Amino acid sequence: MCLVDTTITRTQITVLWSAPTGFSADVLRSIDGGPYQDLGAVTASGNQITYVDNTVSSSHVYNYSLNASG
Repeated sequence: MCLVDTTITRTQITVLWSAPTGFSADVLRSIDGGPYQDLGAVTASGNQITYVDNTVSSSHVYNYSLNASG
């Protein structure tokens, strides 16, 4: 899996990773360099994982990661 694209607006961040269809992972997010929080499980469809975060603010810095288990 690898990061393919990120789209950012004032109120939304969309992150796109390539991953084999059926691949499952947890999305993690860090705000302003703090500890990563688990945002929930996602599963790849069409060889990609798309995560849309609608809980962002333009006054913070966000980092995202995938945690694959198993």
